[in-house]
Parts: sequence; C-alpha cells; structure tokens
Amino acid sequence: MRVNWCFVLIVSFCGTILKANAQDVIFKKNGEVIQVFNLTTTGKSRSYNLPGDAEGTVRFISINAIDSILYANGTKTDFQQILPEPIIQEKEKGQFKRNSLGLDFAAITFYKNIKLSYKYLLGDGTLGLYTSFSKNLNPFNLWTEEQYVAENYSNLMRYLRWNGRAGVDAYIFDPGPFRISGGVHWVTGKYTTQKYQDLDQEPWYIVTKNTNNSMNGILFSSKFLWQPVDFFQFNTGLDIPLYSNPKFRSSFFEIEASFIF
Repeated sequence: MRVNWCFVLIVSFCGTILKANAQDVIFKKNGEVIQVFNLTTTGKSRSYNLPGDAEGTVRFISINAIDSILYANGTKTDFQQILPEPIIQEKEKGQFKRNSLGLDFAAITFYKNIKLSYKYLLGDGTLGLYTSFSKNLNPFNLWTEEQYVAENYSNLMRYLRWNGRAGVDAYIFDPGPFRISGGVHWVTGKYTTQKYQDLDQEPWYIVTKNTNNSMNGILFSSKFLWQPVDFFQFNTGLDIPLYSNPKFRSSFFEIEASFIF
C-alpha cells in the first residue's frame, strides 16, 4: 500500500515538472524573450499567461510585436511583416489631353496666310476631328480666260481670300511623343476672278473683277506629330488636293505649333 502511494506521488511530481517545463517561448521584435503558458495560436493578437499569474489573469500581445514563437512541442512560427505591394499607377488608355489649338507657320511664311486650327481626339485617340480657318493677307486673283484656268497649277492657299476646312484624321500609334496621321478634309473658300478685255480706244483695255466666287474641294492631309512636353506639340505635313472646283493642283506644306489642353 505504501508502495502504491509512493508511485502516485512520483507520477504527480513528474507531471508537475513536465507541466512547468512545457512552456511556449515568444521572441519579440525588440529582442525580449518571454516564456508563457496557455498561448493561443490564432488571431491578430495572442493571449497567454505568465508563471505566477493570479487565477483569471489573461495577457495579450499583438502579432505585430512578435518576431517568432517557439512552441513547447518544438514547432516554430515566424512572423514577418507583410509589406503592401507597391501601387503602380499606369496611365489608363483614354487618359490624355484631347484638344489642341494650333498656328501654322508655313502658311504665314510661304502662302501669306494666317491659319488657325483646332483638333479633338475621339475615343482612344486613334481618330480625331479637324477644323481650321485661314485668312489670306495678300491673295492672288484668278484670271478667267480659259487658258489660265485650265493650266492653273498653283495652290489654293495663294488664291483664296479665306478658306475653312473640316475633316477626320486617323492616327498611327497611341497618344504620346510621336504619331503619324492621315485624313480627308473638305475645304471651302472665296476667291476673286479678273477678266481682261481689249478696247478699240483708250484706255485700250479694262479689267473686270468678281469677288463673290466660291471654291469647294477635298484634300488628303498627312502629318508627322512630335509632342516634346505634355502641353505642346509640333507637326509637319503635306496637304494634297484630291478634287477642287476650280482646279488647284499644287500641294502645300504645313508646319504647325499647337497648344494641348
């Protein structure tokens, strides 16, 4: 009987020793090491007890303060701070400036015209609307004799007192530093005709002018565009008459600087 009681006491003592040694170890990020009991294993904070805590005492620690935990069974959990993924803000397609207002320097230099243009990009920027107005500072007059009209190889920019254009352009490449465009534009304007008539007496001849002549035509417009900064653009191109009445066969250049907004 005494042997049995001794065995029970030995087992109880060993259990107490094992229980005392069966501790979890918390390694904090600040270097502190804590041996704890009753440690929970889930959640954003962990509850635990320290040796000597009064009954009913519960302590808590955030996982943000924990570097790792070594459990009594020999397993270990590391807590690494999860860094937010970098947010890469990509410029969405369609997020670009759609309007431009331009002044054509070639028109002033070569054709004595003050020409202003306005462009608007549609949708994803592959199509655009175009309109322009040009005022001729020194227009030529068009002779109405048949031989002059038939052989008129000059360009309309020198003869029209004013002209307006409207059309649609298609663009190669997405909106950016470099683009190429081609489009069809309708053009209309006014020009002056003069007719020479011989007389049998002084003043021997007279010249009759008509200032109310209308011209209509269709142009093919090709351009190369360069946008060095977000708000400014240069373009150079060639306008080719496809049809006009009266006929103007010569192409003409465009060198334009535009403000983008």
